Amino acid sequence: MNESFSDTEKEEFSEEIAIRQMIDGITDSLASMTKEERLEWFRRSQYPHPINFQKEIDGTVYTVNAHFNAAAAESIQEKTERILLNYKRHLNETVSIPQLSWGNNRCKWR
Repeated sequence: MNESFSDTEKEEFSEEIAIRQMIDGITDSLASMTKEERLEWFRRSQYPHPINFQKEIDGTVYTVNAHFNAAAAESIQEKTERILLNYKRHLNETVSIPQLSWGNNRCKWR
């Protein structure tokens, strides 16, 4: 089947692939560390303040405030899979979205 995608969709797919490759690189790096090294890496990498920002787009300023619910009903894995599945359905299942593989405290695209 020959599917035609817009330039925007092609760019989004390229960005998704690049993001997955970065995540895989970080995951591989973390896997090679000792437990203490991983804990130190996470301490250094954590954002110390709430994830809030403003961005101006076409003259309109958008404010983004992130809130996390400690009593959430789904894990980050479940939420990620739900978002990807909804995205896939949105594209009428014309795009093959890889599944997440979780194991040994690692997440990889497959």
